[in-house]
Amino acid sequence: MTSLAHHPTKNFTAHFTKSKFNAGALEWSLSLVGYSIGRRPFYEALLSVIKKTWTLKGELSLLTLDDGFFLLKFSAPEDYKMAWTGGPWFFFGKSFILQKWTPDFIPSMKSSLPFHSGSRLKTSLFLVRPRRGSLK
Repeated sequence: MTSLAHHPTKNFTAHFTKSKFNAGALEWSLSLVGYSIGRRPFYEALLSVIKKTWTLKGELSLLTLDDGFFLLKFSAPEDYKMAWTGGPWFFFGKSFILQKWTPDFIPSMKSSLPFHSGSRLKTSLFLVRPRRGSLK
């Protein structure tokens, strides 16, 4: 009997030139990383509640990442700005935390540090990953 399972024998690493990396980063510049405190929401339910809550002018792509993170990719700059500045957001009765996507983001709670940023009007919690060498 032949198995259809594939188990790689070693890790694969993709190498990019700086110009290819920067070109790819530009494509994702209107993206936010989201995280729901508590139990992770189902993809379809989260996408549905986001589209009902936010009146979007363009398209929204929602991608599931590791460790409970989501990537929200907007096609319209005004939608990106509304999501980023319009919070705090609560979906399913829980806080939905956003941070700006960066090319070096790693979707891992172990590599993320809590960061509080606030004003008199609102306080937001973001999960950010420090750049290498910044904690010396």
